[in-house]
Amino acid sequence: MFQRLSVLLLFATLPTLAHGATYYVAKTGSNGNSCAQAQNVSTPKLTVAAGLACLSAADTLLIKAGTYTEGIEYNAIPSGNSDSARTFVKAASGETVILNGANSFNFVVTIYDRSYITLDGLIVDAMNTHPVGILIGTNGTGNPHSHYITVQNGIVRNARNGTSACITQNGTQGMNSNLLFKNLEVYNCQVAVPQGMHGIYLTASNSIIEDCIVHDTDGHGIHMYSGIGHGIDNNIVRRNTVYNTGAFGILVGGGAGNVAYNNIVYKNGLVDGGGIRIAYAYSGTNNKVLNNTVYGNTGTCILVNDSTASFVENNICFGNTLNSIVDNGTGTTISNNLTSDPSFVDAAHFNFALQASSAAVNAGMTVSEVLTDFAGTSRPQGGAFDLGAYEYTGAGAPALLQPLATPKNLRQVSTK
Repeated sequence: MFQRLSVLLLFATLPTLAHGATYYVAKTGSNGNSCAQAQNVSTPKLTVAAGLACLSAADTLLIKAGTYTEGIEYNAIPSGNSDSARTFVKAASGETVILNGANSFNFVVTIYDRSYITLDGLIVDAMNTHPVGILIGTNGTGNPHSHYITVQNGIVRNARNGTSACITQNGTQGMNSNLLFKNLEVYNCQVAVPQGMHGIYLTASNSIIEDCIVHDTDGHGIHMYSGIGHGIDNNIVRRNTVYNTGAFGILVGGGAGNVAYNNIVYKNGLVDGGGIRIAYAYSGTNNKVLNNTVYGNTGTCILVNDSTASFVENNICFGNTLNSIVDNGTGTTISNNLTSDPSFVDAAHFNFALQASSAAVNAGMTVSEVLTDFAGTSRPQGGAFDLGAYEYTGAGAPALLQPLATPKNLRQVSTK
Protein backbone atom coordinates (compact mmCIF):
# COMPACT_ATOMS: atom_id res chain seq x y z
CA MET A 1 0.00 0.00 0.00
CA PHE A 2 2.81 2.39 0.90
CA GLN A 3 4.63 1.56 -2.35
CA ARG A 4 1.50 2.19 -4.45
CA LEU A 5 0.84 5.50 -2.69
CA SER A 6 4.45 6.58 -3.34
CA VAL A 7 4.06 5.88 -7.06
CA LEU A 8 0.82 7.86 -7.20
CA LEU A 9 2.44 10.79 -5.44
CA LEU A 10 5.37 10.66 -7.85
CA PHE A 11 3.13 10.94 -10.89
CA ALA A 12 1.11 13.68 -9.23
CA THR A 13 4.22 15.81 -8.81
CA LEU A 14 5.67 15.32 -12.32
CA PRO A 15 5.29 18.40 -14.55
CA THR A 16 2.92 18.11 -17.50
CA LEU A 17 3.63 19.58 -20.91
CA ALA A 18 1.17 22.27 -21.89
CA HIS A 19 -0.07 21.73 -25.43
CA GLY A 20 -1.53 24.89 -26.90
CA ALA A 21 -4.53 25.20 -29.17
CA THR A 22 -4.36 24.95 -32.98
CA TYR A 23 -6.10 27.56 -35.13
CA TYR A 24 -6.65 27.38 -38.88
CA VAL A 25 -6.47 29.87 -41.73
CA ALA A 26 -7.64 29.12 -45.28
CA LYS A 27 -8.60 30.97 -48.45
CA THR A 28 -12.06 29.45 -48.02
CA GLY A 29 -12.40 30.80 -44.48
CA SER A 30 -14.12 33.82 -42.97
CA ASN A 31 -12.90 36.36 -40.45
CA GLY A 32 -16.44 36.30 -39.15
CA ASN A 33 -15.68 32.92 -37.63
CA SER A 34 -14.80 33.19 -33.97
CA CYS A 35 -11.47 32.04 -32.58
CA ALA A 36 -13.27 29.09 -31.04
CA GLN A 37 -14.64 28.17 -34.46
CA ALA A 38 -11.21 28.65 -36.06
CA GLN A 39 -9.94 25.70 -34.01
CA ASN A 40 -11.88 23.54 -36.46
CA VAL A 41 -10.35 23.12 -39.93
CA SER A 42 -13.83 23.36 -41.49
CA THR A 43 -14.42 26.88 -40.08
CA PRO A 44 -11.09 28.69 -40.43
CA LYS A 45 -10.18 32.34 -40.43
CA LEU A 46 -9.66 33.97 -43.82
CA THR A 47 -6.50 35.99 -43.19
CA VAL A 48 -3.25 35.27 -41.44
CA ALA A 49 -3.61 38.44 -39.37
CA ALA A 50 -6.99 37.29 -38.05
CA GLY A 51 -5.59 33.88 -37.22
CA LEU A 52 -2.61 35.37 -35.39
CA ALA A 53 -4.96 37.48 -33.29
CA CYS A 54 -6.34 34.25 -31.82
CA LEU A 55 -2.98 32.98 -30.60
CA SER A 56 -1.67 32.81 -27.06
CA ALA A 57 1.72 31.50 -25.96
CA ALA A 58 2.53 28.00 -27.29
CA ASP A 59 -0.42 27.91 -29.70
CA THR A 60 -0.14 26.88 -33.35
CA LEU A 61 -1.46 28.68 -36.43
CA LEU A 62 -1.85 26.23 -39.32
CA ILE A 63 -2.19 27.94 -42.70
CA LYS A 64 -3.78 26.17 -45.65
CA ALA A 65 -2.60 26.55 -49.26
CA GLY A 66 -2.78 29.87 -51.09
CA THR A 67 -1.16 33.24 -51.73
CA TYR A 68 -1.90 35.63 -48.89
CA THR A 69 -1.59 39.31 -49.79
CA GLU A 70 -0.33 40.24 -46.35
CA GLY A 71 2.64 39.87 -44.07
CA ILE A 72 3.23 39.41 -40.36
CA GLU A 73 3.65 42.57 -38.28
CA TYR A 74 6.23 42.94 -35.51
CA ASN A 75 3.89 42.32 -32.53
CA ALA A 76 1.55 39.78 -34.10
CA ILE A 77 3.07 36.49 -32.90
CA PRO A 78 3.11 35.89 -29.14
CA SER A 79 6.21 34.39 -27.59
CA GLY A 80 6.21 30.76 -26.57
CA ASN A 81 6.85 29.66 -23.00
CA SER A 82 10.03 27.63 -23.51
CA ASP A 83 11.92 25.69 -26.13
CA SER A 84 9.53 22.77 -25.63
CA ALA A 85 6.45 25.00 -25.63
CA ARG A 86 6.92 27.18 -28.69
CA THR A 87 4.44 29.23 -30.67
CA PHE A 88 4.21 27.87 -34.23
CA VAL A 89 3.15 29.56 -37.46
CA LYS A 90 3.30 26.92 -40.14
CA ALA A 91 2.06 25.81 -43.52
CA ALA A 92 -0.26 22.82 -43.60
CA SER A 93 1.63 19.64 -44.44
CA GLY A 94 2.40 19.35 -48.15
CA GLU A 95 0.69 22.64 -49.03
CA THR A 96 2.17 25.77 -50.62
CA VAL A 97 1.65 28.90 -48.55
CA ILE A 98 2.93 32.24 -49.87
CA LEU A 99 3.04 35.49 -47.91
CA ASN A 100 3.80 38.34 -50.32
CA GLY A 101 3.48 41.27 -47.94
CA ALA A 102 1.28 43.25 -50.32
CA ASN A 103 -0.55 44.92 -47.44
CA SER A 104 2.09 44.71 -44.73
CA PHE A 105 3.52 47.82 -43.12
CA ASN A 106 7.17 47.55 -44.12
CA PHE A 107 8.80 44.13 -44.21
CA VAL A 108 7.00 40.93 -45.12
CA VAL A 109 7.62 39.23 -41.75
CA THR A 110 8.80 41.12 -38.67
CA ILE A 111 9.43 39.62 -35.23
CA TYR A 112 10.43 42.06 -32.48
CA ASP A 113 11.28 41.33 -28.84
CA ARG A 114 9.94 37.79 -28.92
CA SER A 115 11.20 34.35 -27.93
CA TYR A 116 10.42 30.68 -28.64
CA ILE A 117 8.72 31.10 -32.02
CA THR A 118 8.98 28.79 -35.04
CA LEU A 119 8.04 29.67 -38.63
CA ASP A 120 7.73 26.45 -40.59
CA GLY A 121 7.17 25.74 -44.28
CA LEU A 122 6.31 29.28 -45.43
CA ILE A 123 7.25 30.99 -48.68
CA VAL A 124 8.07 34.62 -47.86
CA ASP A 125 8.08 36.63 -51.08
CA ALA A 126 9.20 40.27 -50.91
CA MET A 127 8.20 40.92 -54.51
CA ASN A 128 6.11 43.96 -53.57
CA THR A 129 9.15 46.25 -53.23
CA HIS A 130 9.94 45.14 -49.69
CA PRO A 131 13.60 45.61 -48.69
CA VAL A 132 13.59 42.59 -46.33
CA GLY A 133 11.76 39.29 -46.35
CA ILE A 134 12.18 38.40 -42.66
CA LEU A 135 13.44 40.83 -40.01
CA ILE A 136 14.10 39.56 -36.48
CA GLY A 137 15.16 41.88 -33.67
CA THR A 138 13.85 44.67 -31.49
CA ASN A 139 11.56 47.67 -31.59
CA GLY A 140 14.07 49.79 -29.66
CA THR A 141 17.56 49.61 -28.19
CA GLY A 142 16.21 49.37 -24.62
CA ASN A 143 14.04 46.38 -25.41
CA PRO A 144 14.98 42.74 -24.88
CA HIS A 145 15.63 41.76 -28.52
CA SER A 146 14.66 38.32 -29.88
CA HIS A 147 15.82 34.88 -28.83
CA TYR A 148 15.15 31.25 -29.78
CA ILE A 149 13.50 32.07 -33.10
CA THR A 150 13.50 29.30 -35.73
CA VAL A 151 12.79 29.69 -39.45
CA GLN A 152 12.77 26.35 -41.26
CA ASN A 153 11.65 24.34 -44.29
CA GLY A 154 10.70 27.27 -46.48
CA ILE A 155 11.72 29.90 -49.01
CA VAL A 156 12.62 33.57 -48.65
CA ARG A 157 13.02 35.42 -51.94
CA ASN A 158 12.87 38.60 -54.01
CA ALA A 159 13.99 41.26 -51.53
CA ARG A 160 14.89 43.98 -54.03
CA ASN A 161 14.39 47.44 -52.59
CA GLY A 162 17.09 48.16 -50.05
CA THR A 163 20.65 47.49 -48.96
CA SER A 164 20.16 44.73 -46.43
CA ALA A 165 19.16 41.09 -46.98
CA CYS A 166 16.38 38.61 -47.60
CA ILE A 167 16.75 37.60 -43.93
CA THR A 168 18.33 39.92 -41.36
CA GLN A 169 18.27 41.23 -37.79
CA ASN A 170 18.26 44.68 -36.21
CA GLY A 171 19.03 46.16 -32.80
CA THR A 172 22.30 46.04 -30.88
CA GLN A 173 24.51 43.58 -32.72
CA GLY A 174 24.96 40.34 -30.85
CA MET A 175 21.94 40.95 -28.59
CA ASN A 176 19.61 38.73 -30.62
CA SER A 177 20.57 35.14 -29.87
CA ASN A 178 19.82 31.47 -30.41
CA LEU A 179 18.35 31.94 -33.87
CA LEU A 180 18.08 28.92 -36.17
CA PHE A 181 17.75 29.12 -39.96
CA LYS A 182 17.33 25.57 -41.27
CA ASN A 183 16.52 23.97 -44.61
CA LEU A 184 15.69 27.20 -46.41
CA GLU A 185 16.13 28.36 -49.98
CA VAL A 186 17.07 32.05 -50.07
CA TYR A 187 17.43 33.77 -53.44
CA ASN A 188 16.94 36.84 -55.65
CA CYS A 189 18.18 39.27 -53.01
CA GLN A 190 19.16 41.94 -55.51
CA VAL A 191 19.08 45.67 -56.15
CA ALA A 192 20.61 48.00 -58.72
CA VAL A 193 23.50 48.85 -56.37
CA PRO A 194 26.20 46.14 -56.67
CA GLN A 195 26.74 44.12 -53.48
CA GLY A 196 23.80 45.87 -51.84
CA MET A 197 21.77 42.82 -50.82
CA HIS A 198 22.82 39.69 -48.96
CA GLY A 199 21.04 36.37 -48.58
CA ILE A 200 21.17 35.80 -44.81
CA TYR A 201 22.70 38.64 -42.76
CA LEU A 202 23.47 37.29 -39.29
CA THR A 203 24.17 39.84 -36.55
CA ALA A 204 23.26 37.56 -33.64
CA SER A 205 25.13 35.30 -31.22
CA ASN A 206 24.87 31.58 -30.44
CA SER A 207 22.94 30.99 -33.64
CA ILE A 208 22.97 28.42 -36.44
CA ILE A 209 22.55 28.56 -40.23
CA GLU A 210 22.35 25.02 -41.56
CA ASP A 211 21.18 22.98 -44.54
CA CYS A 212 20.25 26.10 -46.52
CA ILE A 213 20.62 26.87 -50.22
CA VAL A 214 21.50 30.52 -50.85
CA HIS A 215 21.94 31.84 -54.37
CA ASP A 216 21.61 34.82 -56.71
CA THR A 217 22.35 37.67 -54.35
CA ASP A 218 24.09 40.96 -55.14
CA GLY A 219 26.19 40.82 -51.98
CA HIS A 220 27.32 37.92 -49.83
CA GLY A 221 25.32 34.72 -49.66
CA ILE A 222 25.73 34.32 -45.89
CA HIS A 223 26.94 37.55 -44.26
CA MET A 224 27.99 37.30 -40.61
CA TYR A 225 29.17 40.73 -39.51
CA SER A 226 29.15 43.18 -36.64
CA GLY A 227 29.39 46.89 -37.36
CA ILE A 228 30.60 47.48 -33.80
CA GLY A 229 33.43 44.97 -34.05
CA HIS A 230 32.11 42.41 -31.58
CA GLY A 231 28.99 40.58 -30.42
CA ILE A 232 28.45 38.07 -33.24
CA ASP A 233 30.00 35.22 -31.28
CA ASN A 234 29.74 31.41 -31.19
CA ASN A 235 27.70 31.01 -34.36
CA ILE A 236 27.71 27.94 -36.61
CA VAL A 237 27.36 27.93 -40.42
CA ARG A 238 27.21 24.35 -41.69
CA ARG A 239 26.06 22.15 -44.57
CA ASN A 240 24.94 25.08 -46.71
CA THR A 241 25.18 25.43 -50.48
CA VAL A 242 26.00 28.95 -51.67
CA TYR A 243 26.37 30.02 -55.31
CA ASN A 244 25.97 32.93 -57.77
CA THR A 245 26.63 35.79 -55.35
CA GLY A 246 28.18 39.16 -56.12
CA ALA A 247 30.59 39.13 -53.18
CA PHE A 248 31.92 36.26 -51.06
CA GLY A 249 29.79 33.17 -50.67
CA ILE A 250 30.31 33.19 -46.89
CA LEU A 251 31.63 36.04 -44.74
CA VAL A 252 32.69 35.25 -41.18
CA GLY A 253 33.15 38.93 -40.55
CA GLY A 254 34.37 39.32 -37.02
CA GLY A 255 33.28 38.29 -33.57
CA ALA A 256 34.74 35.31 -31.74
CA GLY A 257 34.32 31.56 -31.78
CA ASN A 258 32.37 31.33 -35.05
CA VAL A 259 32.70 28.18 -37.15
CA ALA A 260 31.88 27.54 -40.84
CA TYR A 261 32.15 23.90 -41.88
CA ASN A 262 30.90 21.35 -44.43
CA ASN A 263 29.69 24.10 -46.77
CA ILE A 264 29.74 23.91 -50.57
CA VAL A 265 30.64 27.34 -51.94
CA TYR A 266 30.89 27.70 -55.71
CA LYS A 267 30.73 30.29 -58.50
CA ASN A 268 30.54 33.31 -56.19
CA GLY A 269 32.33 36.67 -56.30
CA LEU A 270 30.71 37.68 -59.57
CA VAL A 271 31.26 41.40 -58.83
CA ASP A 272 34.07 41.45 -56.26
CA GLY A 273 34.77 38.73 -53.72
CA GLY A 274 35.42 35.02 -53.78
CA GLY A 275 34.64 31.92 -51.77
CA ILE A 276 34.96 32.44 -48.01
CA ARG A 277 36.29 35.41 -46.06
CA ILE A 278 37.22 35.75 -42.39
CA ALA A 279 36.95 39.28 -40.92
CA TYR A 280 35.86 42.48 -42.58
CA ALA A 281 36.50 46.03 -41.29
CA TYR A 282 36.78 44.73 -37.71
CA SER A 283 39.07 41.97 -36.53
CA GLY A 284 37.73 38.74 -35.13
CA THR A 285 39.36 36.07 -33.03
CA ASN A 286 39.33 32.27 -32.90
CA ASN A 287 37.08 31.91 -35.96
CA LYS A 288 37.28 28.65 -37.93
CA VAL A 289 36.77 27.60 -41.55
CA LEU A 290 36.85 23.80 -41.69
CA ASN A 291 36.12 21.09 -44.27
CA ASN A 292 34.52 23.31 -46.88
CA THR A 293 34.50 22.71 -50.63
CA VAL A 294 35.26 26.01 -52.39
CA TYR A 295 35.11 25.69 -56.18
CA GLY A 296 35.05 27.90 -59.25
CA ASN A 297 34.70 31.24 -57.52
CA THR A 298 35.75 34.51 -59.15
CA GLY A 299 38.38 35.87 -56.77
CA THR A 300 40.14 34.36 -53.77
CA CYS A 301 39.28 30.89 -52.52
CA ILE A 302 39.66 31.75 -48.81
CA LEU A 303 40.73 35.19 -47.55
CA VAL A 304 41.80 35.73 -43.95
CA ASN A 305 41.64 39.46 -43.37
CA ASP A 306 42.59 41.46 -40.26
CA SER A 307 41.90 38.79 -37.64
CA THR A 308 43.60 36.96 -34.80
CA ALA A 309 44.03 33.21 -34.20
CA SER A 310 41.90 32.04 -37.10
CA PHE A 311 41.87 28.39 -38.20
CA VAL A 312 41.66 27.30 -41.86
CA GLU A 313 41.84 23.51 -42.01
CA ASN A 314 40.73 20.58 -44.18
CA ASN A 315 39.32 22.71 -47.02
CA ILE A 316 39.36 22.07 -50.75
CA CYS A 317 40.16 25.03 -53.02
CA PHE A 318 39.94 24.28 -56.72
CA GLY A 319 39.15 26.14 -59.94
CA ASN A 320 39.00 29.57 -58.28
CA THR A 321 40.53 32.63 -59.96
CA LEU A 322 43.00 32.96 -57.09
CA ASN A 323 43.15 29.35 -56.01
CA SER A 324 44.86 29.90 -52.68
CA ILE A 325 44.39 30.83 -49.04
CA VAL A 326 45.48 34.43 -48.49
CA ASP A 327 46.46 35.19 -44.90
CA ASN A 328 46.48 38.82 -43.74
CA GLY A 329 45.72 37.92 -40.14
CA THR A 330 47.79 37.35 -37.02
CA GLY A 331 48.49 33.91 -35.61
CA THR A 332 46.46 32.09 -38.27
CA THR A 333 46.63 28.29 -38.35
CA ILE A 334 46.48 27.02 -41.94
CA SER A 335 46.74 23.26 -42.27
CA ASN A 336 45.72 20.27 -44.43
CA ASN A 337 44.10 22.19 -47.26
CA LEU A 338 44.11 21.04 -50.90
CA THR A 339 44.60 23.50 -53.77
CA SER A 340 45.20 20.97 -56.58
CA ASP A 341 42.67 18.85 -58.46
CA PRO A 342 40.62 16.92 -55.85
CA SER A 343 39.10 14.51 -58.42
CA PHE A 344 35.46 15.34 -57.83
CA VAL A 345 32.91 12.85 -59.15
CA ASP A 346 31.42 15.39 -61.61
CA ALA A 347 32.17 19.05 -60.89
CA ALA A 348 30.63 20.09 -64.22
CA HIS A 349 27.26 19.03 -62.84
CA PHE A 350 28.03 20.23 -59.32
CA ASN A 351 28.65 16.81 -57.82
CA PHE A 352 31.49 17.48 -55.40
CA ALA A 353 31.79 14.01 -53.89
CA LEU A 354 35.27 12.49 -54.01
CA GLN A 355 36.54 9.69 -56.21
CA ALA A 356 38.59 6.91 -54.64
CA SER A 357 41.73 8.32 -56.26
CA SER A 358 41.25 11.79 -54.77
CA ALA A 359 44.20 13.37 -52.98
CA ALA A 360 41.65 14.64 -50.45
CA VAL A 361 40.88 11.15 -49.11
CA ASN A 362 42.45 10.50 -45.70
CA ALA A 363 44.42 13.75 -46.01
CA GLY A 364 42.75 15.70 -43.21
CA MET A 365 43.40 16.31 -39.57
CA THR A 366 40.89 15.47 -36.85
CA VAL A 367 38.77 18.47 -35.92
CA SER A 368 36.28 18.04 -33.11
CA GLU A 369 33.67 20.36 -34.63
CA VAL A 370 33.21 18.25 -37.77
CA LEU A 371 32.13 14.73 -36.83
CA THR A 372 29.90 14.25 -39.90
CA ASP A 373 30.04 15.50 -43.49
CA PHE A 374 27.66 17.44 -45.75
CA ALA A 375 25.45 14.37 -46.19
CA GLY A 376 25.52 13.34 -42.54
CA THR A 377 28.10 10.58 -43.00
CA SER A 378 30.29 10.10 -39.94
CA ARG A 379 33.97 11.10 -40.09
CA PRO A 380 36.35 9.49 -40.62
CA GLN A 381 35.36 6.65 -42.93
CA GLY A 382 38.97 5.65 -43.49
CA GLY A 383 42.16 6.12 -41.53
CA ALA A 384 41.77 9.91 -41.28
CA PHE A 385 39.40 12.76 -42.06
CA ASP A 386 38.90 13.54 -45.75
CA LEU A 387 39.19 17.11 -47.00
CA GLY A 388 36.25 19.19 -48.15
CA ALA A 389 32.54 18.87 -47.45
CA TYR A 390 32.22 15.19 -48.38
CA GLU A 391 33.75 12.14 -46.75
CA TYR A 392 34.54 9.45 -49.32
CA THR A 393 32.18 6.47 -49.04
CA GLY A 394 32.37 4.93 -52.50
CA ALA A 395 28.73 5.79 -53.14
CA GLY A 396 29.26 9.22 -54.69
CA ALA A 397 26.74 11.97 -54.14
CA PRO A 398 23.80 13.40 -56.10
CA ALA A 399 24.40 16.40 -58.32
CA LEU A 400 23.13 19.63 -56.81
CA LEU A 401 19.90 20.99 -58.25
CA GLN A 402 19.96 24.56 -59.53
CA PRO A 403 18.15 26.80 -59.65
CA LEU A 404 15.63 25.73 -57.03
CA ALA A 405 12.24 27.33 -56.74
CA THR A 406 9.79 25.33 -54.63
CA PRO A 407 9.85 23.67 -51.21
CA LYS A 408 9.60 20.20 -52.72
CA ASN A 409 12.98 20.75 -54.38
CA LEU A 410 14.72 21.48 -51.11
CA ARG A 411 17.03 18.59 -50.40
CA GLN A 412 16.13 16.29 -47.54
CA VAL A 413 18.56 17.04 -44.74
CA SER A 414 20.17 14.47 -42.50
CA THR A 415 19.07 14.16 -38.91
CA LYS A 416 22.54 13.06 -37.82
